[in-house]
This record gives sequence, C-alpha cells and structure tokens, in this order.
Amino acid sequence: MADGKLERTPVKIMPFVDPEQAIAHMLMRPGKYEQLQLWRSPGDEPGPADALHLEGYAAFPDPDKPMKNITDGWAWRALRAGLIRRRTGTWKVEDVDVKELNQRFVSLPCGLVWQINIDWFQAVKNSNHSTGALYMSLCNNPRDIQFIREETFLVIAIPGPSEPSLEQLNHVLVSFTNSMKRLYNGAVFRVHGHQNPEVSHSQILSNVSDLPASRKTAGLPSHNSKFFMCPHCYMHFYELTQVHCFDPSRFKPRDDYRHLKYAFRAREATPEVAEEIFRKRGIRWSVMDELVGWLPAQSSSIDPMHAIMLTMIKHLNRTIIYNNGLLNSKSREEFSCIEKMETFFSKIVWPVSIGRLPPSLSHGAGSVKADQWRTQILVLFLALFAAWHVDGEIPDINAPSSPPNSKLLRAQQKSEKLVRKCLLESYMADNPNPSDSEINRIKKVKMDRSLRRHYEAILEFTAAVRILSTREISPNEVKRGFAALGNAVQSWARMFCHLTPYFHLAFHTEPQFYGMGPMYGWWAFGYERNNGFLGRFNHNGHSGGELEGTMMRRWWKTIFIHDLLTNLEMIQDPAPEDLNSIELLKSYLKGGTKERKGTLQNSLARNAGADTIQLSRFPRPLALRSIPGYYGLIFSYLSTLWGGKMLLYSDVSAAVPEGGAIFNGQVQAFSHIVVNGRRYGAVSQPRGRSAQYAYINDRRPVQIQHILRAVQPQSGGNDRIADFAIVRRFQSDNNIPEFPWDLRATDLGVHTWYADELGPPEAISLSQLSGHFILARLDVLAIEFWITVAYDHEKTEPDAVDEDEEA
Repeated sequence: MADGKLERTPVKIMPFVDPEQAIAHMLMRPGKYEQLQLWRSPGDEPGPADALHLEGYAAFPDPDKPMKNITDGWAWRALRAGLIRRRTGTWKVEDVDVKELNQRFVSLPCGLVWQINIDWFQAVKNSNHSTGALYMSLCNNPRDIQFIREETFLVIAIPGPSEPSLEQLNHVLVSFTNSMKRLYNGAVFRVHGHQNPEVSHSQILSNVSDLPASRKTAGLPSHNSKFFMCPHCYMHFYELTQVHCFDPSRFKPRDDYRHLKYAFRAREATPEVAEEIFRKRGIRWSVMDELVGWLPAQSSSIDPMHAIMLTMIKHLNRTIIYNNGLLNSKSREEFSCIEKMETFFSKIVWPVSIGRLPPSLSHGAGSVKADQWRTQILVLFLALFAAWHVDGEIPDINAPSSPPNSKLLRAQQKSEKLVRKCLLESYMADNPNPSDSEINRIKKVKMDRSLRRHYEAILEFTAAVRILSTREISPNEVKRGFAALGNAVQSWARMFCHLTPYFHLAFHTEPQFYGMGPMYGWWAFGYERNNGFLGRFNHNGHSGGELEGTMMRRWWKTIFIHDLLTNLEMIQDPAPEDLNSIELLKSYLKGGTKERKGTLQNSLARNAGADTIQLSRFPRPLALRSIPGYYGLIFSYLSTLWGGKMLLYSDVSAAVPEGGAIFNGQVQAFSHIVVNGRRYGAVSQPRGRSAQYAYINDRRPVQIQHILRAVQPQSGGNDRIADFAIVRRFQSDNNIPEFPWDLRATDLGVHTWYADELGPPEAISLSQLSGHFILARLDVLAIEFWITVAYDHEKTEPDAVDEDEEA
C-alpha cells in the first residue's frame, strides 16, 4: 500500500454458508418446525426411545409392507444420539455412548437427518472450468419437497478451474465438518411461532454422489483400483469376469471400522507411510472421518441414478449390444436390424407425461440424460424383438459376425481383450502356476453371441429395473428385484461380456434399499438438476472464486425470495400493494404463479388429496343427440349415478311425474383434464389428441373419446353436476400368440392387444383414470398388435386381472 501497510489479498475465494445459519433461517419459516414432524407415526413421538438394533431384511416385521419414504427404512431409527467418536485402544476408533442412553436420534424433539452431495460441473461454456458444489438436503422433509431448490442448502461453492485433490478437499470441508460436529451435540434456535427457543441436533446419514466424488470425499481409492474396486467387500477388479462377483451370497464384507482405524493412522503418519497405508489398506485420511456415525464405505451411498441409468443401461446398449455387433444383419436381408429398430421406435406413441425421448441405439451421439435411458429400457426388449424375431420367436442362433476392418469389429476385439486379461489375472490369483493348455483356453475366449440368451438376460434386467425404480417398494419386492438383476448380470458374466465395476457395486445397493427405502429418497436426480440451475446463472466468468460467489448469492437469493413470498401470502386481508408484490415475486421464481411445493399449506393440501381433478378452461357445448348412441349411453349412466337422489327421464318421455327431471342431452365437452397430476385428453378435440390413451381401473388401456360434464338444474339452485369420460377399451382374446416376455409380463408392465380394435363406447367416472402407457406396434405372423407398456413408477405392477374376473 502507499502508506506502507500490508494488505492480504486472497488468491482464491471459497463461498461458504454455515449450516447453523442456514438451519436458523429455515426454522424461522412459518410452520416449518411442524412440517418436519409430519413423518412421525405412532411410536415415533419425541422422547426416550431405544435405537433400532436389527439391520437389513431382518429389521422388518412385515416384509410385504411397502416402504414409501426414507423414514420407512431401518437406518432411520438406528441412528443414535449422545455418541462420541474416540479411540478405544492403541489404534481402534469407535463411536462410544458415554452415558449409555441408547437414545434414538430421530426421537429427539428436533433431530434433523441430512444427505449431502458433492459434485463438479462445467460452469463456463467453451472453457474448461470445473466448479464444485456441496449440497445438503433434509430427510425429515416430506418426500415431495425433499429435493426442491428452496429446501436444499448450497453450503459450499468449490472454486475452479480444476478439481481439488483429497488433501485440498479436506481443507475445503473443515469448516463444514466443524459445524456439523457442533450441530450433532445440539444447538439452540429460535422457531417461528414458539415462545421459547428449541434445541436441534443434526446428523449426516449418507453422501449421495457419483463414484469419483464419493470416493474422493471418503478417502477411498478409485473404482478402477485393482484390489480396492469395492470398499464394501473383497472383490477385485479382475473378478468382474466371474459369476461369483455378482452373487451377494459370495461376498466377503469389509469392516468399515477397519477403514477408520487406518484412516486415523494415516492422519498422523508421514506422507510416505500414509501412501503405504493407502496402497496396502485402500484408505486415506478424510476430514469427514471425524463425524460421529460417518463410515467411509457405508456412508458413501452408491447412487442408483449413476449406477443403473447412466452406466448399466448405457453399457448394455452401447457396448454389449451395439459395439459387439448383436445388431448385425445378414447381407441378403431386405431390412437390417438397425432399420427395423428405428422403424419400431418411429411408430411408438409416447405418453404426454414423458420428458425427453430416449436415444437412438445406432446414432445416439451427445449427452444422454438418465431419464432418457430409464425410458429407453422400458421398451428396449420390444425393439430388439422387432429386430431379431423370426415368426414371433427369438431364434437360438448367433448374431452375424462384424465386417472385417470395421469399427464394430475393433470395438468387439477390444472388449474381448479386456475380458481375457481379467480372466487370466483371476485364474492366476487362484493358480499361480497355470498350465499352458489353460492359458491357451483363456486366450481363445470370445463373447457368446446367442441372440436368445442375450434376450432372456435383457428381459430379466428390464424387470429388475422396473421393480427397483418404483416410488413404493416392499422388502420382499427388493429381494425379487435383485434376484432378477442377479439372473441378468450373472448370465452376461457366463457369456464373457465386458462388465464395469458398477455392475458389481449395484448389488451393494440392496442393503441401502432396506436402510433408506425407495431409491427416490436417496438418488442424485435432484442434485444433478441443481447443477444445471447453477450453470444457467449469468456471471462474469472470472476465476479465483468470483464466479462461484455469484452462484452462491443467486442461489440463496432465490431461497430468500421464496421465504419472503411465503410470509406475504400469509397476510390476512392483503392490500393491493401486497398483492402486486406477491405477483412480482412469483414472476422471479421458476414456475411463475403456479403452486409452490415448499410451503406447509400446499404440502398438507396435496396429502389430503385436494385439487386432484382439474378440467380445461374452455369447454364446448355438445348435443348428445348429434352422435348416434351417445344419448342413451349417457342417460343410462346418469340415471345410475343419480338414481338415489333424483328421478331422471328421457327427453322423449310423454309425461314426467312430480319430482322427476328431463335430461335434455346438452353437455359440456372438454379437450383435456388433469387427474392426480396426470394429463388426459379427448381424441375428439385437437388439443386432447396427444393424451388420448390412458389406463382405467389400474391397467385397462382405453382410448378417451370425450371428456364431458352434465349439469342437471334443480329447484333451489343446487344443480346436479357429473364429470365423466366416454372411453373405448383395447381388445384381446385367447388367440393372441405367446411372446417371449409373457412369463415376465407383470413385472415388465407389458400387455398385448389387437391393433386398431376398440370396444364399444362406455361412460366412466374421471376418478377411474389411473395412468399413462407407452403404445408400440408390432407385426407378427401377418397380424398387427398393439403393445402397451406401463409408464409410471408409483409401485410395482399389480397382477393381471381377466376381464371376466373384473366383471
């Protein structure tokens, strides 16, 4: 400085929001404290309660009862309060209950359970600048708001342009871990509507991140490590070629407290000794190891979005099927397998609720999102059937060889070379002195190219994905889903397919299902969406943390606007200026003036089933007499509906007794309707045609002809109103041929019908509309069929019910 004084200028700025301050702000929201108690059921009241000691499947007295949220898993009630992490011996590290209370953590009056996510993303277009983010989401929240932006804390924006090393990351996280240690022991906060302050405790349940970030945060080696590929068991990388690598009954579990033991030793060791510990024991020191309850492997959840959607499904499509030439065609065929698949996909009628369309298998370049892969796997088995079948069956033949000097042949040879290398390493691990004949046998190994065996494995894999990716799932359904997954992956291992570490690690998510419930409560979809939100912020592109500081300010500004808006909406008898301010603030929030999910009032309204049916705004008048047969159909329906309340007579009746009413056949016709958040449309109106297909009564596919409202005037002004739809059912019979997926049809959500054949019109209540489906078309044995595939993820598929049984 000019005056001779020294001024310290930071080389890099790291924006940080203390979790204590964030929680203090959250608890001052109106009704928030009460909202955090909504998860409690009988037996979960605040007070002394023992922590649950049973784990896994054995922790459930009724394994058929669906788990709906993270609070239904055993881990929720196994968390303990009052623990201290300390050494118990020369090197051993444990969490000790000093007062021997065995107090269940969530039975504290305000015991908050958190998930964290750490991820890096490219924040600057046309430049290599990797920005990191540490998010916290509160598991005590109702599930439908757990991952929304207004309920997620952005705690640290890690400055780029490159990712930090583990040592640097420890320095980044030290302020965060110090705050979490204080919060575990309890902190006093003011609470909106409470006269006295309340004590709140916080504990981290899991880190839900992709593998690179998760391993770095926990101090674990890369998932490509030869001997430490898996931190949960002793499977090695080269065992990915062996069937037992995908059989949980053969896993030998690692001791996570052994990880802690060597992590603490590495903290106090010289760099050389710490590196030797990492090389021999597979662990480095992480500042997260200081937190009570944190275990390097168990607390690092394997994210199902990255494991299943972004890796396993993608690998199946791109590597096992396409690169290995399973879609090769004989030169004399009129249409190639690829062309047959593309034709099949072009004829699919996708439900209106779909987001991005799934990728093309042949030329799906670019970044494909997880939800696209999840949609694609629902119909992949149908597309492959269209490409491979001969007279309605998958032939037991090998796929044609790839052309010489082609990219596919080189990709296939590369995969087979990797498989042979791992096979040889695996064999030599058990047989240090292998025979020449065995080595020669391994060198000749090639992938099994049987179309039928691959198709059977794909059916099992698809069933597993559908079972496991539902919003509600019981422990028994978890077992069934992983049994199907095991059948599929073990089949690929027997066929010498090249498999990646996620195919093994996915089996370690089974205990996570038992511990934390459905994957919707602990996957990374919400956090990945947050990264996209941060990446869209306008900034000046400056390095040194300025860019990340802008992101942090914008993130919390959105939350503050949300909270201000919530308080303004609670003003009784608001003035015109207040209403103008509310509308202005809503315009700044994503979603405009629509209902915001984060408020307690809206959450309670949704749980109570409010606003489940919404008709379109501009109906058209319709005279039923103008459509042959419709007047009698609707008259009969309304007579039954109102039979106990009023006597309805036809408009051609000669005389109407006192108290009766004439139905004149005038109704209102709507283009579309929203039932329980799903949109349905009428084929008779242009705006409704995109949503004309629907399920009724769980899994009965129909085409919606009309959406109608009948209003019958009554004396006194209390008019009778009936909202209903005219539908025509899809048709099937016992003459439909058998298909390869029939044994798994229920789990796959698939049914077969005659194409373009519909039953007679019938009137139904709008509440009978129960979901969307994907409609595909197949030509088999010179007959065209419609194939419906259920497109919802609420729960596992119900057993099929025959039409006669339903009647």
